[in-house]
Amino acid sequence: EAVPGRWYQFRLAAVSSAGHHGYSEPSAPVKPGGEPSRPGQVRRLAQGVSRLRRGEAVVDVRISWRPPEHSDLPLDKYKIKWTETLGQSGQTSLTKFETHVPWTQTEFTLPDLKLDTAYLVTVWAIAHYDDLIQLSSKGSSIHLATMQLPPAQPDRGTAPKTDSQQPSASARQCSCLNPPVTPVSISSAYWEAGDLRLPLRWPNSAIGERLTAG
Repeated sequence: EAVPGRWYQFRLAAVSSAGHHGYSEPSAPVKPGGEPSRPGQVRRLAQGVSRLRRGEAVVDVRISWRPPEHSDLPLDKYKIKWTETLGQSGQTSLTKFETHVPWTQTEFTLPDLKLDTAYLVTVWAIAHYDDLIQLSSKGSSIHLATMQLPPAQPDRGTAPKTDSQQPSASARQCSCLNPPVTPVSISSAYWEAGDLRLPLRWPNSAIGERLTAG
């Protein structure tokens, strides 16, 4: 079945019981009547991993989606728009952000989002017709909320040691009270599946060390 909006060429061959002698030269390009339909909606739009910027009060959030089930025309790109929503009313901010990604890309990282903030994200599938007319799908939207940092713990200071807290002479000789210090590096925190994750790394040589009393 010919699809509106696409060009077609035809070749003919005369066939008999003895076979045929090949096809004719291609015909001039022809286009069926009617107008093509716009692409279907983007499917399974979802929020993915969030990553907190080290030393900054912003977070990057990844979103992903699936292509439309049907489109008369080949897809050209996706349009992505996101904006902050204001309070419980659900109204959106006047400041809107927009970008485009190629049709081969089905994920995108929203940069520099505010912490503890709600956003409305919408994705459209875009196709072009006759190189001049742009056909856009209906928008697929999700509401997402960025991570909230836990409150800072108050600095309680260091309580002075009393006589009852002083270790005994035998305990002071135990090397377990003064274990070797192993350098630990902290990577960037990120938010995944509702949990805040903070990767820690340390040298392999630290594994298997034992502390013994002197």
